[in-house]
Amino acid sequence: MPRYQADISNIMQACVILHNMIVEDEKDMVEDFPDLNDVAGSSTATAPHIHVGSIPQFSKVVEKDAEIRDRTIHTQLKKDLVEHIWARYGHHTNIMS
Repeated sequence: MPRYQADISNIMQACVILHNMIVEDEKDMVEDFPDLNDVAGSSTATAPHIHVGSIPQFSKVVEKDAEIRDRTIHTQLKKDLVEHIWARYGHHTNIMS
């Protein structure tokens, strides 16, 4: 496999891992899961909710953004990713080349 294909593969795997980490972290925030067994083409849209005043969901977004930007949490996420990659691929030699 050419070098650039190996790089792209590693980048995609890192993206998938990060995506899964985010989904795992935020799964308790989702209240209504769509039924993926619905007939294709059916709508899963719900009626809009109108809020007057502050929007509680937005405050959660701001809080999560602050957590991600927090240097300690950011560093821990990077360490977790490295540990995951090492646990999964550590037995391979020259994984990055």
